[in-house]
This record gives sequence, C-alpha cells and structure tokens, in this order.
Amino acid sequence: MIDQSLRSIILADSTITSLIASNGVYPQRLPQDVAKPCIIYQMGDGIPQLTAGSTSDLKRYTVDLIVVAEKYSQTREITQALISLFQGLGTTQSGDEVKGCVVHNVFNDFEETLQLYSATLDIVITVKES
Repeated sequence: MIDQSLRSIILADSTITSLIASNGVYPQRLPQDVAKPCIIYQMGDGIPQLTAGSTSDLKRYTVDLIVVAEKYSQTREITQALISLFQGLGTTQSGDEVKGCVVHNVFNDFEETLQLYSATLDIVITVKES
C-alpha cells in the first residue's frame, strides 16, 4: 500500500531521520504526547490515470505532508529536506513503483494553543501499486 511505502521512503532518508524524533512519521493526525519534530501524512484516494481509450494501472495520489516542530527553524529545515526527497522522486518501495512526484505548494503556520510551528507540503505522487 502506498501509504506504508510513503512512510518507509521518509524513514529511509538519513537527512530527514536525523532531523525528526525517532520514528516520528504518523498517518492522518498528530498523536498526543509524541516527541517533536515529526511528520504527519494525509492521503487522498488514488485516482486512475487516464490514457487514450481507457485507464492505466497508474494512480495519482494527492498527499499532504505536515511538518510539526517547536521551533520555526526546525520546521524550515525539515521542509527543505522533504522537498529535496520528493521533488522528482522515482523509486520502488515494497513493490509500489513511484513513477513521479511533484511538490506543488508549501504553507507555513503557527498553532497558538499548542505553541507549535507547522508546514504543509502539497504533493502529487504517481504510482504503480503492487
């Protein structure tokens, strides 16, 4: 499944793992009482790619990667490392073939109540799933 492959791709990058808490990659939302900085991934359903006369076995996923940190500088450093990893990515992970990836936008924010900085990366991944 691409969501598990996505997590593995992030955790396999030594630059990113040196910047985040141990195993600090979580699906959907930020768990309570976890070490920071960390990354949250949210995925939309895969849409089959259209080809002439039919659909292909490729799917396009829209993914939000959300970096959460207590310091703005940490947020920016992790964001840049994620952009370097995902922009133009092509790899195979657990049988899923990532055919392409594009980072479209980055939005920065500050959560006043939790006193946490965040950056949301909007990316599109094209995958041939196993």
